[in-house]
Amino acid sequence: MYTVTSTGKNVNETEILVAEKIDCKYAVALSSGTGALHLAIKLAGEKLYGQARPNCGTLQGHKVFCSDMTFDPV
Repeated sequence: MYTVTSTGKNVNETEILVAEKIDCKYAVALSSGTGALHLAIKLAGEKLYGQARPNCGTLQGHKVFCSDMTFDPV
């Protein structure tokens, strides 16, 4: 049984185990669902528009359907 935190040996081991299980080179463990959504939107933006330039966001000058920091106030 692993305890997952935001840093440390257990996180590194969990990332390695997940990468091996799904047969990919790397995996990233995040400390929250919000962090996961933020990273997914950032990576999608980079795939569509390339990496950000210094002092400029990846999506600068583009229309954004929804922000990466959207919350559900249930």
